[in-house]
Amino acid sequence: MQDFARLKSQVCNNLSLCYCQLNDLEQADIWNNQALLEDPDYPKAIFRKCAILEMQGRFANAVEMVGWGLSLLGNEFVDQPEEEAKLKIPFEDLKERCLKLVDQESALNTQKLKRDVEEELLECLGKNRDACLEDLFENIDKTQEEAENDQVFITTK
Repeated sequence: MQDFARLKSQVCNNLSLCYCQLNDLEQADIWNNQALLEDPDYPKAIFRKCAILEMQGRFANAVEMVGWGLSLLGNEFVDQPEEEAKLKIPFEDLKERCLKLVDQESALNTQKLKRDVEEELLECLGKNRDACLEDLFENIDKTQEEAENDQVFITTK
């Protein structure tokens, strides 16, 4: 029964590859999910899922899935280390690409957040400069008081 499940998984995974090559990620993902339902430990279906996630721009999810795939490779190819090595390299390459993109995405999000805060601050200052500055100084004073209270709490313990 296990061999038939693997065969069905291989067929679904091959259909998923065809849809990937047609750039129809929705159908590719549907067929890949079916392949994983048939045989969740099939490394090539796991790799295809990683590739689909990468193509969808879901880099962090792809990295997580790569970790799962790599952990299963040793179990899959106990008596075939050369087969394991052949699959391990693409998994690691995909992981490296996605990690770089996750870092870039994080940096872009940080830059966007900074721009948004600056725009909001400028807008606020433009409308009611004195009130904004007063609120800002008040918040700084509160934060400083809280820090001092925390310091007192720590030293009295």
